[in-house]
Amino acid sequence: MDIRKNSLICQVMNSKIQESNKTSTESSGIGLKNVRRRLELSYPDQYVLHIDDGNDQFSVDLKLLQI
Repeated sequence: MDIRKNSLICQVMNSKIQESNKTSTESSGIGLKNVRRRLELSYPDQYVLHIDDGNDQFSVDLKLLQI
């Protein structure tokens, strides 16, 4: 986390463990939908959210503007 020019920046990365029995359709993504909805309610047009769901790593970059 960092604060730069009235903006809060949060970056989180997790490595993934590959599971041979799990398919990509098993994940509902409801948590990410809820995060986006809460951000829009709390910080309308004042945030940037970037989510990268790579093969080996999952990363999230969140920037809250005008804090």
